[in-house]
Amino acid sequence: MKFVSEEETGLFYNAYAKAMGFSVRKHKSKRHRGNEGYVKWRDWVCSREGKRNKKHLERTDRKRRHRDETRIGCGAKFRVCCMSNTIGNYVVTEFVSTHNHPLVAQQCVPFLRLHRHVGDADVAQLMAMRNVGMKPSQIMGYMTCQSGGFQNVGFTFSHLRNKLHRERTQEIRNEDAEGALGYLSAQVSNDSLFFFKYSVDEEDRLETLFWADGRSQMDYAAFGDVLVFDTTYQTNAYKKPFVILAAVSNNFMTTIFGCALLSKETEETYNWVLATFLEAMDGKRPIFMVTDGDLEMRNAIRNIFPHARHRLCSWHLERNATKNVHRPEFVSDFTKLMQMECEIEEFESLWADMVSHYGLQTNAWVVEMYKDRERWAEAYLLGHFFVGMRTTQRCEEVETITEHSTPVLITQLKTLEKNGTEVYTRYIFKLFQDEIQHMFALIVAHRVDEVERRLYFIEMYSQPESNWTVEYYAIKSRMNCSCLMFESFGLPCCHMIVVMKYEHLLTIPLVMQRWTRCARPVAQQPNRGQLSRTASQKARYGILSSGYNLMSFYALQGQDSFEDAREVKYEMTSWIRKRCERKKNNEWNTEIGEASNGQFIFGVGDLPVGKTKGNPGKKLSAQHYQNPRKCSHCKCRGWNIRCCTSIVNLQLDIAIMSMKRKIPNSGSSPYLRRSKRLAALSLDQSIEGRDEDEINVRVGGESKDMSNSISHCDNDSYGDSDGENDGETESHVGSDGESNSELRSGNISKTLQSDVKYNLFI
Repeated sequence: MKFVSEEETGLFYNAYAKAMGFSVRKHKSKRHRGNEGYVKWRDWVCSREGKRNKKHLERTDRKRRHRDETRIGCGAKFRVCCMSNTIGNYVVTEFVSTHNHPLVAQQCVPFLRLHRHVGDADVAQLMAMRNVGMKPSQIMGYMTCQSGGFQNVGFTFSHLRNKLHRERTQEIRNEDAEGALGYLSAQVSNDSLFFFKYSVDEEDRLETLFWADGRSQMDYAAFGDVLVFDTTYQTNAYKKPFVILAAVSNNFMTTIFGCALLSKETEETYNWVLATFLEAMDGKRPIFMVTDGDLEMRNAIRNIFPHARHRLCSWHLERNATKNVHRPEFVSDFTKLMQMECEIEEFESLWADMVSHYGLQTNAWVVEMYKDRERWAEAYLLGHFFVGMRTTQRCEEVETITEHSTPVLITQLKTLEKNGTEVYTRYIFKLFQDEIQHMFALIVAHRVDEVERRLYFIEMYSQPESNWTVEYYAIKSRMNCSCLMFESFGLPCCHMIVVMKYEHLLTIPLVMQRWTRCARPVAQQPNRGQLSRTASQKARYGILSSGYNLMSFYALQGQDSFEDAREVKYEMTSWIRKRCERKKNNEWNTEIGEASNGQFIFGVGDLPVGKTKGNPGKKLSAQHYQNPRKCSHCKCRGWNIRCCTSIVNLQLDIAIMSMKRKIPNSGSSPYLRRSKRLAALSLDQSIEGRDEDEINVRVGGESKDMSNSISHCDNDSYGDSDGENDGETESHVGSDGESNSELRSGNISKTLQSDVKYNLFI
């Protein structure tokens, strides 16, 4: 027989082994010494060829039992030789077909190691099922039913799980920076508006990375008046800060404008992030910003967005108040004062009273916060459009809304309420509906008519001290309220709704475009482009699978249809496989953003692992010193209470004493002999490796001397039967519980060990 290549020879012998019921492996070979380096001859043998080395069987210090023998000296062999100097002329020169062991039955052949293989078709099927959320166990069950049993699947559950793991980690390689940049480059092909930018340090390692997709840019064009600059920590393996630039949409949902990964937190780094963000958003600057108050971040905002109104995160302020003052009552009062909607004079008075009450006039943090009160106090920020955001922490879970439903009208102002359903989004309409309900507790105290406006003085029913003033300009259809809710949130307040009812208005005169249904025009949708190569492969696989499932259903109805379908399947599969193999560049299996030869195309190294300003977390790097464990029982370092030597010794003493007291002294009892042997073995292990002093004296409240315990046990339980061993160690226990033994023998550890063994085995 002749073969074209060595690989073809191996495939042939493997197919023969699978048909016969055994497994093979490569053995010896010899290569040509020339430049070609081709194989001159190659041996394949049975997987049970050879024997285990005797040195492994003769070891006396083995702790684990021997594994089962897998090689028993089978002589089956298959050798091919290259008969010419050119590659491609391999001839069989030796073939031994006899085995010294029984062959495996055909139903068990798929479980042999060499024949357990997850094919390409199986990989495509299991990845398709995995992508829709099926668990590996469910996938294995489906493929078992599909093939007609475990023996027909061709692999085990462990192989399936390992293959899934390898497929998920195949794109990662060992270069995270290269993988991330390759993925972002692929997104540019899918989204024409996708933007990303990065910078490297002196060692060509990734330093900063920013990206934003087309949808984010469209959202920023509609909702970019307010920007939240949120920095999180411990979200990646490199312990680098991860920046999220976000805000809220017209549905009051969190919308992300861009993300950035930084290597360090400096003013220059934040300048780069904000400048890159401004470049990605076509130069549109935010009007209001919410941050956590980092000093470098403040300076960067002042440099890039000098006219933006800056607000500090209330959550970070509460945490800092707890850390710097350590008084829960002050933190509670500070939070109430921070969120109080009042006049500036009232805030100043309440702040002075609070600081004087707690005696914090000289506290450095309190003094610093008062100087920066215009960035966090609601009294100073009232009237500025922060869309109700006081913190950088945003909720990511939003209730799903059905587009084809209509809200229920629950108030008496049906016309005005229905106009709100047509104009506002669902979430904003609920807020507007709440304001209508609050309106019924208000009354118009009096009205003043002027040339261009009307002044309405609104009061709370039965609380005239709570009053507000609303200005209504009928010609301009404009209103102003002293509560400044519309200026702060963009929604008409209940005081304005009182005026709307008083003026018999059927529509809402003040509507902010940001909260309407058409805040994001339908025409302003990013061009997604065509599907990626991987996505199109998955789509084609799904289409073919659905079509062939239908064909399989009709083919199984009769034997003739089944035979015809199977023949067509073989012919079509063989033809398509040959056509795919003719493609030398193998483009169908090359991912976008990765070179076909497997080389990385960016030349950027990974970020160095470093320490950030956030919580260092529980995982420490190798450079950090970690304190050893401390035992809660003996207060010593190096072990915990589970392996404390004092407790182990005490338990050993108690076990020996209880065994000598409770087990009858019968030499014929197998239980007694086995228990004494186990106790002696435990004693050998406990004494081995100890110092002599540690064996002789173990006192101080933990346990008494073992010899003292055994001698007392002997005297109490057995009388004079063990008296011959009592004289070797004399121990007297006083009222204070301490042992006053005088052990004069230099080899006391061996003596004690022999005594105990003798007492156990008599």
